[in-house]
Amino acid sequence: MKFALKDVLPNPYHDLVGYRYLEYKIEKLMESIRATGYGDNTVGRMLPDNKLQIACGHHRLEALRRLYPLDSEHEFIVQNLSNDAMMQMMARENDETYGGDLRTVMQNVAAVVQALARGDLSPDGFRIPENTPHETIRCAPSYIEGIEPSVNKRAHPYTVASVASYLGYTYEDQARGLRPTQKVQAALNVLELIELGFYRKDQLNDPRYQNDRGMVKVRYVLDETRDIRAKVAKTLSRGHRETAAATEQVRIMQERIEVQRQLQLELETAEKEELRKLSELIREANDKQGRSLVREAHARRKLIARQAKESREKAQELEKHLAEKKKMQAVAEKREREVRAAAAFYLSQKEWDAQNEK
Repeated sequence: MKFALKDVLPNPYHDLVGYRYLEYKIEKLMESIRATGYGDNTVGRMLPDNKLQIACGHHRLEALRRLYPLDSEHEFIVQNLSNDAMMQMMARENDETYGGDLRTVMQNVAAVVQALARGDLSPDGFRIPENTPHETIRCAPSYIEGIEPSVNKRAHPYTVASVASYLGYTYEDQARGLRPTQKVQAALNVLELIELGFYRKDQLNDPRYQNDRGMVKVRYVLDETRDIRAKVAKTLSRGHRETAAATEQVRIMQERIEVQRQLQLELETAEKEELRKLSELIREANDKQGRSLVREAHARRKLIARQAKESREKAQELEKHLAEKKKMQAVAEKREREVRAAAAFYLSQKEWDAQNEK
C-alpha cells in the first residue's frame, strides 16, 4: 500500500530509547535505493487518520526522506500490529542494527519498562511465578529492585527474567531451562543505580567500559554494578529504615496528641455543662437538700476543671515531644541524603582511582 513520506510516522516507542541514526548505514541504504529501488519490505500499522506508523525500518525511512520529496509516495506493508508487536519488532531491529551492544539493550529495556508503566503493553507478557522472591521484583516505572514505589502502584510488576523473555534476551540452560542473558541483568543494574543517583546516564560511553570494537564490556559492568550495589545497599537500607522509624514515631505522637485533644474537648464541654447545671441549682437552692446538691455540683465542676487542666498540660507536653520527634525525623532524612551522596562520592572516587591506574 502506498503512503506519502509525510504520512509515515516512526514507531511510538522510538523516542523512548534515545534512538541515534548510524550515518554509514543510511548512506549504504541510499546507495542501494538509487541502484535497485526501494522495495516494500518496511512493515507498519494503519492509524485512524490513514497515516502509517512503522514498526521498524527507521534507517530505511530516513534514507527515503533524504532522497525523495515528502509528498512522494512509496510502498509499505500494512499489518494489524499490537503495541507489544510494535515494541518487540523495534527492539529486535535495534539489537541487530547496533550489534547487541549493552547500551542498546539498556535502551530497549527502559522503553519496555516505561511502556509497561503506562499500560501500553499486555501484563500477560510479564507474568511472575508465585514463588518469586519479593526482593527480585521491580515495579514499573521504577527500576529499583525489591522496593514498591507506593502501596497502590503494584499494578506493573516485572523481573529480569520477565523482561528478558519479553524481548527475547534468553538462552537455554540444561539444568534450569530458559534463562535471561547477562546483558539484561547488567542493563537493569545500571538503570537502577542511575535512578538511585549512583551512576551517570552517560557513564557507559567512557572508553574504559568498552572493548577494542567500541562495545560495552558486559562482564566489567556486571562486576562493577554488583560491587556498587553491595556497598551502598546496607547503608542505604539502614538510612531508609532510620527515616521510616522516625517518621513512624512522629505519626504515633500525632495520634496521641489528637486523642488528647479530643479528651480535652470532651472535658471542656463537660465543664461548661456542669457550670450551667450549677447555675440552675444555685437559683433553685432554698433548702438544705438544695444546698447539698450545690456543694456536690461544685465538687464535680472542680474535678472536671482539674482534669481539663491536666489534659491541656499533657497536650502541651506531647507537643514538645512531637517537636523533638520531628527534629529526629529531619536528622534521619538528612542522614539518608548524606548516605546517598557518600555513595555517589564513592563512585566518583573509584573512577578517579581507575584513571590513575592507567
